Parts: sequence; C-alpha cells; structure tokens
Amino acid sequence: SCLAALTLDGQILWQTGKPDPWKTMLTNDVAFQIHDLNQDGKNEVIYCMDQEIVMAEGATGKIIKKTPTPLTPGGKPMESGHNSFPRILGDCIYFLDLKGKGFDSDFILKDRYQSFWAYDSNLDLIWSGECRTGHYPSASDIDHDGKDELFMGYSLFDDDGKMQWSLDGELSDHADGVAIVRYDENADPVILCAASDEGMLFIDLNGHILKHHYIGHAQNPAVANFRDDLPGLETVSVDY
Repeated sequence: SCLAALTLDGQILWQTGKPDPWKTMLTNDVAFQIHDLNQDGKNEVIYCMDQEIVMAEGATGKIIKKTPTPLTPGGKPMESGHNSFPRILGDCIYFLDLKGKGFDSDFILKDRYQSFWAYDSNLDLIWSGECRTGHYPSASDIDHDGKDELFMGYSLFDDDGKMQWSLDGELSDHADGVAIVRYDENADPVILCAASDEGMLFIDLNGHILKHHYIGHAQNPAVANFRDDLPGLETVSVDY
C-alpha cells in the first residue's frame, strides 16, 4: 500500500501510496527491489503496486515506466486463495542476465506459487514459465555461454525459459530459499535448497540429490566462510 525512500537520518526523500496501520501481518515476498537496471550509474526502484510493474528513479521516485502485471494464470481470478485479483500482485523480483550483456539487465517476477515471468530493462516480457516456484530463485551462468540459467523452486531453466530438469515430482512442499554455490574454488557448483518440511537439500547441476537432511521446516539459508578451520564456504540455515 505504501513505499517510501528515507535517508539514514529518517528524512523521507519520497513516498508513493498511503501507509495502512491495519497491515501489520505479512508472510509473502514483497515485489520491490533497488537496482541499476540500465547501468547508467543511478539506481532504479522496481516494484509492483495496484497490479502494475513500476520502474522509478531511485533518487526522486519519479515513474520512468510502468506496465500491467501478468494476468492471473488460468484467465480468471480464483474465488478464494492466493490469486483473487484479475492480475497478479507480484511475489518477488530477482535480477539476472538472460541476454549476455555482462550485467543483470533482466528480472524475474513470480506469483505464489505456480508461475513466473522474465522481463527486460524496458519492462517487456521475454518469456514465462511454470513450476512449484517456492519463495525466491537463484541464477548463475552454469553452461558458460555468457547467459544466466535460473533455478526456481526445484527446477532449472535455461536463459530462453526452457526447463532443463525438475524435481517437482520427487519432492513435496516448496523451496523457501535456494542458491547456486561453489563451496570450494576447485569444486563444481552445487544447488542448495532450504526446502520447508523437506529439510535441507544439496543437488548437483544435473538434478541429482547429493545430500538430504531432514532437519525440520528449513528456511532462510546463508552461505559464507563461517569457520576458518574448515575449507571453503559453509551454509547456515534455520528451521521454523
């Protein structure tokens, strides 16, 4: 209902929408991010509001461009459930490089929890896909062609939107947090999933599960060098 930009001293630089004191509970991923989408050295703010995707100047909030969000999958809103509006509200935004420009000039917008759409920096739709999306994706140039592949939920997609493989048929629940990680500089990257009631998963780039730890309802993984006494990087996650 409201988006505001503030200085570190609390001064409001700009604001759009109106704060709603009744909106005290939020469990979904909110579709807004700050990113220099066109590489002009100035950040834009990309967000969804009133069933529109908006790109605004980061410094002023002035709208540069906007376009309607995708129609609710299936052609009509559900009578109840997550999609009760004609168009999706937007459930997260993730930046990546689908065209091989060398910087993240494209972005993914998803719903909750079945469909996602790829856009370029002009807010033009590139392609769309479906899977059990989970909460937030991860991307990396896995095949070294200069363009990012997208890991969404339990599925890997090429830069053109073609599904490479999926574990949707093998795993239940949805992925709360995922990442494509090279734990050691001499090792191949692996995919980690904090996979809700499925626990913690580690998957190779061909879709084979390497490790499966049932630790409870796993969420919010972080990857860093947490322990100097161990080689490479480590992952910390929490359960619910």
